[in-house]
Amino acid sequence: MERREHILKTDRIKFKSLFDGTMNYTVRTNDRNFGKGDVLIFKETEYTGIEMRENGCPLMYTGRELICTITEFFVDWDKVKLVVEVLKKIDGVE
Repeated sequence: MERREHILKTDRIKFKSLFDGTMNYTVRTNDRNFGKGDVLIFKETEYTGIEMRENGCPLMYTGRELICTITEFFVDWDKVKLVVEVLKKIDGVE
């Protein structure tokens, strides 16, 4: 299987947990056909998805990024199509 890169917008709180290592997984909709070995590039957003959606805040990035690889991959929710990705941090930019 070919390794792919995915660039993902990430809210501040989730980004901090991933960046400092207190969270080493994500649970998300499998809308990109994620797979084991794929590289995820998390880009921290200035505003949360809720702030953008409900308050009209613009999509702005803080400049912080985190690069991880998917080391384990679990998907078994037929109708919801959620995926759990276990991550290994490769690099981060503050």
